[in-house]
Amino acid sequence: GKTDLEFEVLKNILLREGYIERLEDYVDKYRGTAIKSQFLDLLDLIRISTVEVCECIIKWRGPRTDAFTWNGINYLLKIPSDLDFIQKKPNLNKSLQRFLSFDVARNPFVIPLPMEHRPNTLLQSTNDFYRSVSLLEKSERRRREKEFEKGLRNPKPKAGDPSKYHEIPDAGFTNMTMGGSRDDDSHAGEPGEPYRNDRGPKTSSSFVGDTDMLRIRECEKMILQEEEMFGKYDRDFENRIVLAGLAERERFAKDLKADDLRDLDLPAHARKPLAPFADLSG
Repeated sequence: GKTDLEFEVLKNILLREGYIERLEDYVDKYRGTAIKSQFLDLLDLIRISTVEVCECIIKWRGPRTDAFTWNGINYLLKIPSDLDFIQKKPNLNKSLQRFLSFDVARNPFVIPLPMEHRPNTLLQSTNDFYRSVSLLEKSERRRREKEFEKGLRNPKPKAGDPSKYHEIPDAGFTNMTMGGSRDDDSHAGEPGEPYRNDRGPKTSSSFVGDTDMLRIRECEKMILQEEEMFGKYDRDFENRIVLAGLAERERFAKDLKADDLRDLDLPAHARKPLAPFADLSG
């Protein structure tokens, strides 16, 4: 029933929020330039759990357009900015960009060409959305049944056991942040101990299986459609979720304030887009 679906959504949200909290703790403690395996594993888990949350919300609301609120916030509008805090660590952000070859800003699924940068597709109605995801689920189920018959699939983790969640053998999702050098010493989980890649063959950092990418793109379309209806949200300087326009205005005001009382013959401190005609700006 509706209550069971709501409980399923909440369970997946809590699981996802737990992974994000662990990632925030890792980022806070980050020192150096190397990307460790624990960090990449958390990105994999966040990707999987984000897809699960979106698909559960689709099931929960069916053909309607009801917003699923969590702590007073439309959860789908919260998702796009959930990994933006990584940018606050410049060294980590640059190392991650070199390793993945793309940015994680407004990229909750950690994939190349996310959200607005995705390949052009027509936004479908909510009803079309619901049907397409259902078809994908059937296709995914058939694929996994075949894998099970071949003995390539591990048992599913027990419900409510987040520590086992990473054992879901979803090759497309988990391989995507592995890159070609994840078993390199420079990305080892412990000093002197290389990361062992037991999940399968090496793949590029942008690889994702066709079916899995379809699931991700459907979830992205759902989020973009939600933003069309309710507006785009972002984080302000206090990490509060506010309308994107308010967050942008706050950033502009802070940047421009850096030039208060500046002599006109001195270089501007504001970024070049805000002071394009200032001498040596940005």
